[in-house]
Amino acid sequence: NSLDSIAIGRNACTAAGGFSAGVAIGTCARVTSSAGVAIGEFAVAGDAAVAISGAGSGVTAGPRSIVIGNAGSMNAAACSAIVMGRLACVNANFGMAFGENACSLAVGGIALGDNVCTSTANTLTVKELQTCVAGGGLIVKTPDGTARYKITVDNAGAIVSTLVV
Repeated sequence: NSLDSIAIGRNACTAAGGFSAGVAIGTCARVTSSAGVAIGEFAVAGDAAVAISGAGSGVTAGPRSIVIGNAGSMNAAACSAIVMGRLACVNANFGMAFGENACSLAVGGIALGDNVCTSTANTLTVKELQTCVAGGGLIVKTPDGTARYKITVDNAGAIVSTLVV
């Protein structure tokens, strides 16, 4: 194990070769570079990453990322990602996936909900979207970027577009 690191559990280890400040707790938990935290059976954390796995199935967190759940994973080259949920995955930088089988396949893509997958960069993908306040809506920008509009419905259910100043 490396300098200033802690490994607790059968076959738990932290990276060798001058890396430091890693914490690996659990059977076969591993930290592969500096400042990683791996907790749980077969959890693997990279540089400044956190990986927390449930019993019996590991998770892998790349650089500066967080992975929580059973069998959650991310592409080893991806960084700055967040994965939460059983079998959730992120395969590109800055992606986020929340929910069972949720998957982000594009840079900055966010998949929110069970069995939701996004393959469009910098886009939030959900099954349905609901506002929680009366008069709430969706704010969109015009193609030329000069104006923003709020799209709502009136009490009769008609779609209303209002300029946002």
